Amino acid sequence: MLFVINQNFFWQGMFCMIKITNIKKSFGTIQLIFPEIEAKQGEIVLLVGPSGSGKTIFCEMLVKFCPAEAGDFQIHGRSYQKLDIFKEVHYICQEPEHNLIGITCWEDLRLWNSSLEALSNVLQLFNLSEWQNTPIWKLSFGQKKKLALCGLILVQRPIWIIDEPFAGLDEQLTLQLKIIMQHFLQNGGLIIATSHNKENFNDSITNVYEI
Repeated sequence: MLFVINQNFFWQGMFCMIKITNIKKSFGTIQLIFPEIEAKQGEIVLLVGPSGSGKTIFCEMLVKFCPAEAGDFQIHGRSYQKLDIFKEVHYICQEPEHNLIGITCWEDLRLWNSSLEALSNVLQLFNLSEWQNTPIWKLSFGQKKKLALCGLILVQRPIWIIDEPFAGLDEQLTLQLKIIMQHFLQNGGLIIATSHNKENFNDSITNVYEI
């Protein structure tokens, strides 16, 4: 069963949704300079690069987890410095436990959404129903990743930033996530994702940037 996202949530129209300019970060003598990006709803922005190239740092700067030394991230023409970023963005870290704060799967998801029906549906979608009362520390890496991804559906924000979305997922769950992402895009969402390569994204990628 595919959990259906509430279509009334998504904005309509094809105006420019985000603009990222001149983002920079230094580590000692090493300066990371990131691409300038413009994207609108219905598009995927994919950042491709090897380990250590700065993909995760870039995501963390966009959501204010790590301060940028220069540059700006605009949403609907407003600087992210003036926005409550988590009213616009849902961020999934590469390490899934960084997104999980509840004691059990069910308790963690209740922090995102209080609807019992929605929680049951999303647990079933990601094959986690059997483990809904299991302490999170007992879950495998892949199960933690699936639990973190549940938040994408439950929170319903217009922009998803996902660091290595398919890491730790088997073939079936990879396909399921692709379907969920496509549904989100078709209903007006925008995705910024990172990857070591673009193979998993196939023809769904709108913009690819190497860093």
